[in-house]
Amino acid sequence: MPLDPNCFLDQARRLANDAENEADYRSAISRAYYACHLVARDALFRVWGASPLQSLQDLSTNYLTSTIPA
Repeated sequence: MPLDPNCFLDQARRLANDAENEADYRSAISRAYYACHLVARDALFRVWGASPLQSLQDLSTNYLTSTIPA
């Protein structure tokens, strides 16, 4: 079951607000970054009409190779 990116962002906020050390801050940053990744991935799927089973790397490679003149 896919997880809502907002769940990762909420967790990042909680970690950052309650951070006691560098590891807590790093974990917060990691979760916030992953939330952004998921939002970007979902946007690409909507724009390009790709299947969620297709990886983000495949999508971006296909896009770049189709838009750059030979």
